[in-house]
Amino acid sequence: MEVLSVFVVQELFLVAALMFLSSFTRWWGYKVLQRIPDKDHDEVMLKSAAYDCLGGKRKNWALNTRWHGNYLAKVTN
Repeated sequence: MEVLSVFVVQELFLVAALMFLSSFTRWWGYKVLQRIPDKDHDEVMLKSAAYDCLGGKRKNWALNTRWHGNYLAKVTN
């Protein structure tokens, strides 16, 4: 009976640890995104969608430059 209770305690501890890790990860992501100005949120959403689609295929993400998304539809002077 005591062995069973040890396994139950270990499982409960694992579940609590995973819940804490999940909430910490969401909090940390929120704090990172909070530093981005509101006007740049759309750009960040485009970059994250492109990163999800391309994965590690692109070597340079040009993080220091503006990124407009659809360059084919952009009218140049």
